[in-house]
Amino acid sequence: MRHPNYFVVMLELIIIPLMFQAYWTAAIFTICNAYLLSVRIRAEERALCLLKSPSQQGIFYVFFL
Repeated sequence: MRHPNYFVVMLELIIIPLMFQAYWTAAIFTICNAYLLSVRIRAEERALCLLKSPSQQGIFYVFFL
């Protein structure tokens, strides 16, 4: 697993609201967090790719696409 901390955060956002029977909160925040993490992980992967091979990609591509 490449991003284990994000997996733990997802579990927290599901489990903690369910402990207090906040079903809508669990559903809504889990969906929102999943979307945000998908955007963030893609950006992190692009940035890591740039660090590995800076001659193949430009900085504009990494931060704005």
